[in-house]
Amino acid sequence: MSDARQRDTILAALEIFMDEGFPRSLTTFTLFLYASENEGLTVSELAHVSSVQVSMAARVVKTLAGQAEDFPIGDAGAIFELRSAKDDKRLKFVFLTPRGQALRDRLDGLIAAAVPIAASRPPEAA
Repeated sequence: MSDARQRDTILAALEIFMDEGFPRSLTTFTLFLYASENEGLTVSELAHVSSVQVSMAARVVKTLAGQAEDFPIGDAGAIFELRSAKDDKRLKFVFLTPRGQALRDRLDGLIAAAVPIAASRPPEAA
C-alpha cells in the first residue's frame, strides 16, 4: 500500500550479517563489504581500502576464513577463502566462498530494494 520505508536498510544488512554468527564489529562488516566489491585483494590491500590496520584486517580475515582458533567457525561457516601467491606463499589473496557470495547477494538485494527515507524535492518557486 505505502512506499514508506520499513526500516533502515544498512541496519537491516548489518543485522543479517551478525545473524550469520560472525564477530559483532563494524570492522568485520566493513572488511566483508570491501572484500565483496574487490575480490582478489591481498590482506594488506584490503586493510588499506578499508582504513584498518593490517594486523586487525589479518585477524578478521583469518576469522572469516575459518582459520582462527579463538573464534572457530570452521570451513563450512567460512565466507572468505585465502589463496596464496604461487611465488610467495606468505602473500594471501581474499576471495568469497560460495557462502560469502550468497551473503553478498542477499545484502545486495536488500540494498537494491531499499526505499528512500525521503525523496529530495527542489524548493518551490515563490
